[in-house]
Amino acid sequence: MCLQDPPSRAGARGISGEPRQCVVYWPQRDRKDTSADGVGAAGYRVLFRPAVTLATELEVAHKELRLPRLLANYRRFDLILVDELGYLPFAKPTAEVLFQFFSDRYERASVALTSNLAFAQWTQVFGNEQMTAALLDRLVHRSHILTMEGESFRFRQSLQKQDPSS
Repeated sequence: MCLQDPPSRAGARGISGEPRQCVVYWPQRDRKDTSADGVGAAGYRVLFRPAVTLATELEVAHKELRLPRLLANYRRFDLILVDELGYLPFAKPTAEVLFQFFSDRYERASVALTSNLAFAQWTQVFGNEQMTAALLDRLVHRSHILTMEGESFRFRQSLQKQDPSS
């Protein structure tokens, strides 16, 4: 499990007292968001955000000088699931506020990420090698890294519609 125990079950910081991170590397988009969404049913406060949506929220809050308040608001959640990190690269200011977000969550609360990119390719998304290395250092520390392989669920479903015998 990628999370500390829910506060309702084990005190404010959970049994271990350490939030956990989870990085799901899925080269093909095969139900990673649906799989990770199920965590909310276990009594956790979960927020789901596509990476682009999260980045936009953070960037707007930064421009409006309310980033600290938004980060504090995000701390209410046991888990924030950031979906589709890696599909689009971020401009430098956006990458920097995303770094602030992940740094703020580090050792405070859990984050789960889904990505189609291997870690070695993340510099393409964040644009800066040093920041990407620091980000990965925080994300993989006390983390569960799941590498999923297989055919795309949507692609497989599309083929079945075209050929019902398969």
